[in-house]
Amino acid sequence: MIRAEIIASGKMRKGPMLDLWNDYSKRIIWPLTLHEIDEPSSQKEAKKQLALLNTQAFIFVLDETGKVIDSREFAEKIQTLTDEGLRDTPF
Repeated sequence: MIRAEIIASGKMRKGPMLDLWNDYSKRIIWPLTLHEIDEPSSQKEAKKQLALLNTQAFIFVLDETGKVIDSREFAEKIQTLTDEGLRDTPF
C-alpha cells in the first residue's frame, strides 16, 4: 500500500482548503500525512522540504505551471508505481 505525504508550503487556515483536506483525508484509503512548512525564508523552507523526502520515493511536484494530467492518467501512474513496489509518494 502506498504511503502518501503532502509537503505543503505554508499553513492551512480555516476555509475551503482546510475543508477539502478534511474531506479527502477521510476518503483516502492509504496512510496520509500532511507536513506544513511555514518559513519566512524560501531557502529554509526548501531545506525543510528536502529533509522530509525519502530518496527512494517517486515525487509528484504540484505546480500551477506544470503539466496538467487528468484523474485517469494520475490514477494509472499511481497504479503503475504500486505495481512496481513503490510505497512512498510525497506530493
